[in-house]
Amino acid sequence: MAQPGSTGSSRTLLPAATSDEDIRTNTGGGWLYRALLCGRKDHRKHPRPGQKSVKANAFEGLEFDDFNSPVNEAHLRAKSSWEWKKTAFVRWFLNFWIGVSIALVATLIIYCCRQLTHARFNAVYNLVDQERDGSLPKGLSFLAFWMIGLSYALTAALPVVFVEPASAGGGIAELKMVLNGVKMPRFLRFKT
Repeated sequence: MAQPGSTGSSRTLLPAATSDEDIRTNTGGGWLYRALLCGRKDHRKHPRPGQKSVKANAFEGLEFDDFNSPVNEAHLRAKSSWEWKKTAFVRWFLNFWIGVSIALVATLIIYCCRQLTHARFNAVYNLVDQERDGSLPKGLSFLAFWMIGLSYALTAALPVVFVEPASAGGGIAELKMVLNGVKMPRFLRFKT
């Protein structure tokens, strides 16, 4: 393992926690860290508590407001009860309309999926009927079924590939990362 401050094969490590306060902060108490790791060589590939790789610093985004700052505490104390009620009402109002809009979008998606499925099966059933009558060669309905499915898949995949690659995936894991403070480039844009 690379020594603190030296350059390893792919990572540069920052200095480790040295004081007892740093150890308590970084390990949740410090006694377990001292009991298990102090005085021994650490053969793990990951840095010790208190060390961060330079690559990790590029993606950390803990840029949250400090709510314990004196300026913020003075601002909160200066708010009247009417302002607190107004803030609470606006939050509830926004939560309600976010829920309603998500429900409407979900309903629209379900409706569109049903319509596309009905269109696909109606086209294939018409081709099957024509195959039974002998007016079309056998197997054309299967080919149409396959081609319609392929066109649906390409319609969904091509915008992801050519318009915004960050929109690949389900989005739940990515959103959890963003809410935990990890910066994901282009994740919260309209195109994504």
